[in-house]
Amino acid sequence: MISLTYVRPLLEEGEIVFLKDYNKAVRVRIKVPLPLLDITIEKTIDAGATLSDQEIKDIRMDDGIIAQLHIFTTTPNVRIKIKPKAVKNYVQSGKEKIFYITDWHWNNFDKTWLLTTHWQVEDEEFYIDIENVGTESISTVILKVFGWKYVVDEVELDKVDLSKVKWIGNETWKTIKIVSGSE
Repeated sequence: MISLTYVRPLLEEGEIVFLKDYNKAVRVRIKVPLPLLDITIEKTIDAGATLSDQEIKDIRMDDGIIAQLHIFTTTPNVRIKIKPKAVKNYVQSGKEKIFYITDWHWNNFDKTWLLTTHWQVEDEEFYIDIENVGTESISTVILKVFGWKYVVDEVELDKVDLSKVKWIGNETWKTIKIVSGSE
């Protein structure tokens, strides 16, 4: 059995977070654990084929909420590629930033939970590609999603000292920084 106690919040109440892709800063007001979600996708994927642009609506956040999500699959012979359609910096310098999630990440959870961090920003769409790397068709893919939700308030950028920032997480397309100290 996998213990979710490894997953610690990467933000704390009172911290200010700079969301570069949105050119705004927010202050974390409240942090709340996000319980384990089991998401089942029932679609046939032939061997070697990819099911593209599957929207996962279960993890959309309301306005004023950002989430630290950890996304896994337990389905063998599947590679999941996260494709955030709403994020401007998904493709930079003509190169697509790619990170695949496989069942290996779930089976090595204690070492990989931080690698699977995805930052979901308020009301942002969330899409994945599902690639069947096996030799047989599959009809069901299981995703496991959990983490932390943060209720946030916007902070005026001119009141934030952006020289005091530190990186968090292993984001593949978003730039999220914590500003140490207060406004």
